Amino acid sequence: FEPLNAWKQCAPCNNHLSGNLINYRISLLQRIGEEKVAWLEGPHEAKRYTVDELKAMTAEYRAKTRELKRAAA
Repeated sequence: FEPLNAWKQCAPCNNHLSGNLINYRISLLQRIGEEKVAWLEGPHEAKRYTVDELKAMTAEYRAKTRELKRAAA
């Protein structure tokens, strides 16, 4: 899991256009910049998470989701 590469995509692009990769990449360049996109696309070591690390990440993102929902309400 890489948070830099986790962006919402519309259902038609995701389901019927195999991710619409060209337009996704263009949008990604605008959002995070060329340097970070190059890092995502380039070779880098895969992360190996432990169960405890995954549980901590899940709790962190649940808390962030709750905060966003509170702010929107």
